[in-house]
Amino acid sequence: DQLFQEGVFTIFNEIDEIRRNLNQLMRPNGSQSSPARSCYDLFLCNRALSEGYYWIDPNLGSIDDAVQVYCSKPGCSCLDCSHKASKMRQWAGFEGGAKSFTQLEGGFGLQCPVHSDQLGLLQLLSTHASQRLTYVSKANTESVVVLTNTGLKLPTTDSHIQSTKMADRTEFQVTGEPEWFPIADFVPGSDKFGFELSQACFCNELP
Repeated sequence: DQLFQEGVFTIFNEIDEIRRNLNQLMRPNGSQSSPARSCYDLFLCNRALSEGYYWIDPNLGSIDDAVQVYCSKPGCSCLDCSHKASKMRQWAGFEGGAKSFTQLEGGFGLQCPVHSDQLGLLQLLSTHASQRLTYVSKANTESVVVLTNTGLKLPTTDSHIQSTKMADRTEFQVTGEPEWFPIADFVPGSDKFGFELSQACFCNELP
């Protein structure tokens, strides 16, 4: 009868909805409505995808807290934790290196615009991470110290930091444990400097 047919129709609609939801979980496409757990998972499910901006949801909960990131191969999720004050200038309150950048007059926080739960899970899902600090100064940079997200102090001579010296700036590529990132702060080497902080990339290697 009609009531039975309507019931069967409703059941099949619900089955189709479940199938679509499962397909999105198994083969996410990186859209805001179908985020992957990480860029690693996205490339693992879609080998032909090119690098670019996609959506990820490390906690696999509601897509309302999904995060847009840049996905680079082989499997890096790069959060927009970039900050810059790239023009070299005088900073008050330097006190001979006793204070970090965020403690200087005019200094500001280097927060990353992502929920702490999502960041924590992305750290757990990754094997390593990296971020670049470009330090603009003509002074000696050996006394610059990078402060990680866990409070670890890394001098720029540390083995986890690769330095590239240019005319008026030095690039410090920091690579290490995922929980170290994003970089929380740094101690400048002089009172006259500028800086740029890149995206923080959380990575895995594709098999």
